[in-house]
Order: sequence, then C-alpha cells, then structure tokens
Amino acid sequence: MIKNEYGKLREVILHKPQQKELNSVSAEVAMYATVKTPDYYKVLQEFNEYVLLLESLDVKVWVDDIDHDYICPNNIFMRDIGAVIGDTLIIGKPAYDIRKHEVDNFKKYLAASGLQSQYKILQLNGKCKFEGADLFVIDNKEVVVAVGNRTNIQAYDRLKQYFSRQGWNFSIVNALPEGIPQHLLGGKHIVSKDTIISRTHLNGNTVHKSFKNSITLTEDSEVVNGYACNVVTIGPNEIVMPSGNPMTKRFYEAKGLKVHETPTQEISMMAGSLACMTLPIRRD
Repeated sequence: MIKNEYGKLREVILHKPQQKELNSVSAEVAMYATVKTPDYYKVLQEFNEYVLLLESLDVKVWVDDIDHDYICPNNIFMRDIGAVIGDTLIIGKPAYDIRKHEVDNFKKYLAASGLQSQYKILQLNGKCKFEGADLFVIDNKEVVVAVGNRTNIQAYDRLKQYFSRQGWNFSIVNALPEGIPQHLLGGKHIVSKDTIISRTHLNGNTVHKSFKNSITLTEDSEVVNGYACNVVTIGPNEIVMPSGNPMTKRFYEAKGLKVHETPTQEISMMAGSLACMTLPIRRD
C-alpha cells in the first residue's frame, strides 16, 4: 500500500544487476552518463551495500535476481518500470525501445515472487508511455504526474480514468527537458508531509503547493554530478543518499533530516542512482 511518498518504508523491489546486462551494448546505446561501461563488480558491490543498509533500516528487500528472457542494460532502474498507488501496482511502458523488454522481465518476476497476487495490477498499453519516476503520490489522494518526454498524455488519461473511480485526484506538471535528470523524481523529492527537496529550476514550483517547506538545492557539482538529490525516503525526514556529497549531506542535516549514506559512484555512471533503483511497494 502506498498512500504517500514519505511514510515509513517497509518493502521495496530492487533488480540485481547482471554482468551480461552491462556488457550487452555500448554505454552510448544504453544511454549511460559516460562513454565507459561501468565496472560490473563495482556496481555489484554498491548494490549489495545498499541492500544491507536497507535491511538494517528494517526495510524488506525483494531482489529480482532470476534469469530473465531478455537482457536489458537499464534493468537496474526499477522505479521506472512500475509504481504503486494505494493497493494497485502499475506496470509501466517505457518510452525507449531499448527498455521495453524490462516490462516482460518485471512481469516474470512478479509472477515468480508471488507479489502479483498481493496487488491489483494495472498494465498500461496501447499508445501509453509511462515511467514510474514521473509520478508522485501525495496525501489526501492526490497524484502528480510529469507529462512530456517519458510519460505521455495518453498514460495520464488512462491513470486518471482508472483511479478517479477510487477517489484519487490527478494533476499534471511539465516534464523535464530530455537529459539528466530524466524524470520528476530527479528534480523533486518528498521527505515528509510538509517538506520537499527541490532543484527549483526543474519543473518550477508546481509540485510545491502541497508543502510548507522546500529544501532548495543549487546546481553545484554534488547535485549535478553526485546525484545528491537522487535519494530514497525511509520515513518522515529520514533519507538515504549517495555518499561522496558532504556539503549536501550537511545541508540536509541542517534542515532537520536524518541522513544515511551508501556509495553509488559506479552505478551513477549508468545515469541514475538510489531513487531510480528503488521501487517502493509498501509504506506505513
């Protein structure tokens, strides 16, 4: 059950990267942030450290490590492939062909793990394009969707039609220009009922109407290159962030956040970090 983005995090799905995925195509074709393919063993070490940290914070981690039919170089970024609103798990439909088979892999994992039977399932199809990191669930049954590059109006209309029957209200913000960050989640992050982290020049202030406080980040090297905004909310005012960003960590703490760190330097070469990797499926 997901009714907001900040309740105590109880369960997540992560995809354990495989060497054949990283080596399947060039870094450029995979849309990574660098021309060099990340070192698989460093990526795996960072992944394992993150799993251990989440478990130490009392988060159940469902690890997709099965042998899939399709080799997908971006399969690690699970937040794009799904989203949970209430008790419904939405199966996304990525905008780029290189990612489309991640949906098949996700469906296979849901069936193998038994998670499929624990949720209502909504699969978007037809002309819909939807990536889960373009969606925020806000208190009072409010949902915000970034529409543009990776999530289109057809997906927004389908979601609104489906969930409005359950009393959910939907609103649109303009998507980011194509690049990095790629999604709404790269420019904003909700950390409590009253507080949002914001790279203000991204998406403007449209999402801010529900929040009293904004932790505003400047576009310095830690935010742009260190993915310091790419965090996961563990509970109200408690986050996990990529290590190696000491100034941003101190800034978050000065704003009253409890901060945990874990390394993602090698994973970030793939054009994403913790928030992109983590699909929350249950919060208090």
